[in-house]
Amino acid sequence: MRVKRFEGYMKQLLLADDHEEIVSVETFEEAGFTDKPVGLKVEFASGAAVFLQFVRTSPPGGDDHSLPEYVITKELQ
Repeated sequence: MRVKRFEGYMKQLLLADDHEEIVSVETFEEAGFTDKPVGLKVEFASGAAVFLQFVRTSPPGGDDHSLPEYVITKELQ
């Protein structure tokens, strides 16, 4: 899973359970952060905030990021 898709997936997971402690979840882009490429800002009811930055790497000869991501899905049984 490429990092940009992972960012959306994590945001969806954090918002899906409707935790009363979590007030908001924004991507860095939505929050106006331009110096870090990918991550989430999570704000809590206590007033605290956590910034989660996601990084990526590929092994030598790994995924070619100049091509579209090839996504494989499978239903769980």
